[in-house]
Amino acid sequence: MHRIIFNLFAFSFLHCVALTAQDDVKNVNAAVSVPAKDQSGREFGTWVGKKINEKLEGECKLISNEGRVLAVEKYVDGKMHGTRLSYYRNGNIFEEASYVKGQRHGLVKRYYPNGSVAKQVIFVRDKVHGEVRKFYQNGKVCVEGMLEMGIPVGNFATYLDTGELVQVEDHKDGKILDKKVHAEPTPEQREKIRKVDEFSIVNENDIWGLSSKVESVEPSAHQE
Repeated sequence: MHRIIFNLFAFSFLHCVALTAQDDVKNVNAAVSVPAKDQSGREFGTWVGKKINEKLEGECKLISNEGRVLAVEKYVDGKMHGTRLSYYRNGNIFEEASYVKGQRHGLVKRYYPNGSVAKQVIFVRDKVHGEVRKFYQNGKVCVEGMLEMGIPVGNFATYLDTGELVQVEDHKDGKILDKKVHAEPTPEQREKIRKVDEFSIVNENDIWGLSSKVESVEPSAHQE
């Protein structure tokens, strides 16, 4: 079964503020500068923004030690609200996500390093609800199906990068009831499907070089 939902990990400004004990974070109506650290404690950038009445407000940016913008968030009354963008170090968009009062709500799109869409889903109150699509780098659909509040329902179809149907799985309450195979992929085609599936769980740790998932972040050229 394919890994259907996004990895929800994100280096949000709010998360960094909650973890830090810096005095300037406690200031009222003040600019805020908070170091961003990886899981080993190594500082790789800085969140900059502002607080009004001790709550984050307006646009906040994560800037790398090299001066590159890695993420942009918008806050209203201390909660993320609006479009959150995160970027590869080359400046291309990694993920574009809609937030409402601190929760993912609306369209979320993820992109490959070359700029093509990798995956798109609809969130409702932090859960996937609606159509899910994963794509090859050539723009062809790899997997498509439906989820209801995070649970797979109905048919999930898998395709080759040529558009040929591979299989259809019928789901109910998150369980596979039936599977119909329409084509048998070659080993090379299976590898392409695996790459698409694997990329769907890549997170910002990976694309910013803070973990070892280099293969997942940079899909090979034969996926085109």
